Amino acid sequence: LNLLVCTLLKIIVIVKHVN
Repeated sequence: LNLLVCTLLKIIVIVKHVN
């Protein structure tokens, strides 16, 4: 579960940087 949350947070950060 913790790994999933960490992955989701990284994806959100990448998406924010792209936008």
